[in-house]
Parts: sequence; C-alpha cells; structure tokens
Amino acid sequence: MIQLANQDDLLSIEPMLEALDRLHVKHLPERFTPRDTLERLQRLQTILEKQGFILYEESKGFITVEWIGNKRYRIEYLFVRPEGRRVGLATALLRTAEEHLQGMDLYVSAYCFNKEAISLYDQLYQRSSVVYHKSINVDE
Repeated sequence: MIQLANQDDLLSIEPMLEALDRLHVKHLPERFTPRDTLERLQRLQTILEKQGFILYEESKGFITVEWIGNKRYRIEYLFVRPEGRRVGLATALLRTAEEHLQGMDLYVSAYCFNKEAISLYDQLYQRSSVVYHKSINVDE
C-alpha cells in the first residue's frame, strides 16, 4: 500500500535512497560520489521541509516530489527495488503523486543509463526537452 511519508518514515526510506545512490555512482562516477546515511536523511528531510512530499511502499519503492515554484513540481527520485519491478509499482507511485498535484505541472527526468525509467516516462508523459551535458576540464 502506497503511503505518504512523514518524518518518522525517513529511516525506512533511506536504505532505498542508498541503493539508488549506488546506481548513480556506478553509472556516473564522474558526477556522483557516495553519500553517507546522514546526508541521505538530510536530503529527504529537506524535500519534506520545502513543500515537497514523499510517497513509498514499505521497503519496495519510493518517489520524492519537490516544489520548484509557480505551480511546478519535479520528481527528484523514483526507485523501485528489483522485486517490485514489472508489476506496476513505479506507475502506481507516479499516478499517486499526480493525484496530489491536481492543477500543477509535473516534471521528470532520467539519466541516459536508466533505460527502464526513460521507457516508463515515454509511456506516461510528453517529452518536452532533452538535456545534454559535458564536463569542461581546466588545463593544469
């Protein structure tokens, strides 16, 4: 059952954010460094404090929704453990988030390595932009 998280739920969500962090570090080590438990808990707390919300299904998956201003929100994190994939949990988390955002705009993005997320978002949302990135190194 998908639940709206509060402060007391963050300790049960943090291990899932840790798993997501590991994926980011694995696929994009030049952009991500491992965060410790306290940093992850602080990040989740910040989302709750700044007009955002977190939905989760106990130890299976979670989604964070951040307010970015002017009736606009964005999905910052969406994670579903392998045993919860291909059974509709990610879609259910997204749809539940949408129910909380009636009359608002919702933005979502995915890193290129995450083909499953891109496929899901292509099915559910209209692609409005593509972002490219390049690190420019300073000559030493």
